[in-house]
Amino acid sequence: MEQAAISWLANEKRLNEWSITLDCQPDVECYSQHRIHKKSGHHVQFSSVDFQGILTVENPDTFFKKYREGFGRAKAMGCGLMMIRPA
Repeated sequence: MEQAAISWLANEKRLNEWSITLDCQPDVECYSQHRIHKKSGHHVQFSSVDFQGILTVENPDTFFKKYREGFGRAKAMGCGLMMIRPA
């Protein structure tokens, strides 16, 4: 699962959309699978990953627009957040 998570993050199209480059391969700090049972009886499953690494923002306007929107498909489940700080 760790390699799949890294491949997801390192996808060239995704990196271009987010306007970033990875300076090194990120570490997967935590991988979790979640299952939520909705009142309607439906089950929702999703995974979350905590990465740690260094990236370069190529276009700050593009990156911060995406940063405000969130990353990935599970934003409605509280995922999609990214904590950043200067290296």
